Amino acid sequence: MVQEQTRRVSRLRELLVSVFPGLEAALDLTKKGPLLAVSWVARPTAARRRLGEARLARWLEARGVYGAKKLAGRVVAAAKAQRHELPAAEAKATLVAEIASEVLRTKERIDALEARLAELVEAHPEGKVLMSLPGMGIIM
Repeated sequence: MVQEQTRRVSRLRELLVSVFPGLEAALDLTKKGPLLAVSWVARPTAARRRLGEARLARWLEARGVYGAKKLAGRVVAAAKAQRHELPAAEAKATLVAEIASEVLRTKERIDALEARLAELVEAHPEGKVLMSLPGMGIIM
């Protein structure tokens, strides 16, 4: 799952660069907040005209994103910096939003699996000893 997640994030970055290069450079696409923003605003015209900073910040805050106002500011600033619509932007933006949503769902699944693994290690009689050794962790 982690390998596939890495591939998905790479595909997301590649597509986003072809639609909204400033946004790809401004965000860390491995975190929940930026992924949510990209899933809703994948085109610069959408961020500039349809949304605006305040509305995007409210939408992100409603979804529990930490630092929503700052993130919304970066998204809108990147949108304002991009003056031209790139070729096939609408179709690519749809794909960007879909892949960002897939990355979020997979991230949740990976987090749930890691939590379950932590429970199993803690329940094992030797679990505390294993976790105390350098280089050993839940995944090991």
